[in-house]
Amino acid sequence: MTEKDASRNSGATELAEFLSQAYSCAMTMFENASYVEKEFVNVELPQNLRDEVAEVCAAWISNKRDIMTELDEFHDVPAHPDEGRIERRATRISTWLSEDFPQLNALVEKLRNLSEQDPKIVLAYMLVAGSAVNVLRSFAAVRTASDRYFVAVAT
Repeated sequence: MTEKDASRNSGATELAEFLSQAYSCAMTMFENASYVEKEFVNVELPQNLRDEVAEVCAAWISNKRDIMTELDEFHDVPAHPDEGRIERRATRISTWLSEDFPQLNALVEKLRNLSEQDPKIVLAYMLVAGSAVNVLRSFAAVRTASDRYFVAVAT
């Protein structure tokens, strides 16, 4: 086995781990968005904040669909794929998984600040912040797998 073949095999292993973690993260996003939507009927919150929460949940659900479609397309990758094409797809998936984090962070911060002033908002804060932690924890595993993949294909 040549050094290039060993690198390709390592890259394939790392790619499989990245794809698995990306799938898991997309499902975590979907499950947490669904949970927040279901539980939010029991939470007292001004309509403008409800709209912001609904927007984040809708984005997570939409991104899950896009990511699943992209992951399904990896089944069409040939035995000796164009690494550049795969790297672009992996980067795209990571971007989709994280693109709503700034909006999510702003929402969590806003709810945290408001909950300190109004105890009725504490439940909304805990619900959204808890879901955010679940998604961020899952994304950290994606990021680790992504980094390992890119190191493997760079060698």
